[in-house]
Amino acid sequence: MNILLTGAAGALGRALDATLRERGHHVLTVGRTSGDLRFDLTDPDRITALYEAAGPLDAVVSAAGSVPCKPLSEMTPADWHSAFPGQGSVATADVAQAYVRSVEGARTGRVYEL
Repeated sequence: MNILLTGAAGALGRALDATLRERGHHVLTVGRTSGDLRFDLTDPDRITALYEAAGPLDAVVSAAGSVPCKPLSEMTPADWHSAFPGQGSVATADVAQAYVRSVEGARTGRVYEL
């Protein structure tokens, strides 16, 4: 699988990155100052550029913050802001929702928020 991983610089993200790679997945890490792809995800205009740079993906994994347990399509801005105080809330929501929109109807793709 081609997987985009945000939050890869943290302890959980590093462990996920290593495990996914060990299992044969192609992992692209993304961050402002580190990662395979360098993007400031707090800038909503950069999300489209991120997906263009990443190419086709099978899944998006976020290892940052703590998200309420409900379908992504039902998440509200308030849910995101409570889960990710500060700029990270909008970035995480934008990355996940842009991916969901890109694969909608294709019956493929997964988003994992850890």
